[in-house]
Amino acid sequence: MKLVVYLPALNEAATIGALLDAIPRDIPGVAELETIVVDDGSTDRTAAVAERHGARVVRHPRNLGTGRAFMSGVQSALADGADVIVGIDADGQFSPADIRLLVAPIVTGEADVALCTRFGPNSKLTGRMPWTKRAGNWLLCKIISLTAGQEFTDVSCGFRAFTRDAALRVDVHSDFEYIHESLLAWRRFGQRVVEVELPVRAERAIGESRIASSLSYYALRAGPVLVGAIRDYSPQFVRSLEYAGLATSIALVVSYPVAYWIAFRGGRWKNLLLLFIVAPFFVTYLIRTLAWQTILSDHGFVVQTLQHLHVLGSSGRLLATGTAVVAGITYNFLPFMALPLYVSLEQVDPRLIEAAEDLYASKLHAFLRVTLPLSLPGVVAGTLLTFIPAAGDFINAQLLGGPDNHMIGNVIESKFLELTDYPAAASMSFILMAAILVFVVVYSRVVGSEQLTGTAA
Repeated sequence: MKLVVYLPALNEAATIGALLDAIPRDIPGVAELETIVVDDGSTDRTAAVAERHGARVVRHPRNLGTGRAFMSGVQSALADGADVIVGIDADGQFSPADIRLLVAPIVTGEADVALCTRFGPNSKLTGRMPWTKRAGNWLLCKIISLTAGQEFTDVSCGFRAFTRDAALRVDVHSDFEYIHESLLAWRRFGQRVVEVELPVRAERAIGESRIASSLSYYALRAGPVLVGAIRDYSPQFVRSLEYAGLATSIALVVSYPVAYWIAFRGGRWKNLLLLFIVAPFFVTYLIRTLAWQTILSDHGFVVQTLQHLHVLGSSGRLLATGTAVVAGITYNFLPFMALPLYVSLEQVDPRLIEAAEDLYASKLHAFLRVTLPLSLPGVVAGTLLTFIPAAGDFINAQLLGGPDNHMIGNVIESKFLELTDYPAAASMSFILMAAILVFVVVYSRVVGSEQLTGTAA
């Protein structure tokens, strides 16, 4: 078995030599060992020192970032025929002697990836770590653990070992961040990941960490990468938010004129018209969705009409498309939008509109300056009541969509009832709940809390 140890380095001439000399050569199960130093644009003698101590140097003409350094190290190790690859930072916070312990689960066939953890039950972290960094690590651990469906204690440590197969499955797109993206990729491809508690120094002896020196900058750069990796891990999650957002927007556009007409023009027919809106609720949700299968069927009136108008081709269809799923969600949750809008509009005093018109406001300006602001509590309530259940829906995607239209609800339902993977299903459910909670908080801050309570009216 061939082991390749790579060290990403930026101006590490003071420490790189000692680290290379300390790498053990008598590792059980390893017949051949090679060292590679990825010089990420150093301006000191890092490359020269590394070559003098027996390492092959891969040079970047300038500082490309830790993500590019990681990929350069992995690709160089693969090109050299590595069976196992170890990545260890060149800052002296990790002991090269511990490579023996780190690769042991891989050599024995127990794991595909081994991560050094600084925060396990028997933490061996020495020195002082800022509380902000600890808090950031804890938060990232929770997010990654829930997303990956495996509990981790440390997801931000750069000391890690992985097999050749695991290396072939990872493709980091960020120049700046690689640790979390690669870990999510490994879990997505079913790689066995274990954590190994090892002694780690909280602070480097010489120089300053490229990441810890600016935690806010790291969060700003790593955040989009993490979100993108989560999106790649579960495309259905993003699709759920997209479908729910579209359905909510369409429901608002359709419901507002209807609610407005009932509130101001319904007269003695208001109750009957409201009954028409809620009447579908007297039929079970499943039957209503199955009815849309008939409405949108390939030989149905809607498809044939659209084909006649050349909106759809002769072989075009609506079923098994995102359009059908959004249409079904919109129809099923339309009353959740229409009723709050009606209640809000019905409370608008018509004399205020008349006063605006008496002051030479046109009907459009009276609507924009009086009616619409006073109806915003209904808009906010209807939006939340529609978006929240729509994001977790799975019936419409199951019956009206195809495999490419499945939402996160379909994944959760499958993991609960078919695969009986309860931890993963619970994790995805929590992530969906957290995302919706963030949406509600941000939405309430944008529109103002008074719109949520209706005090603006």
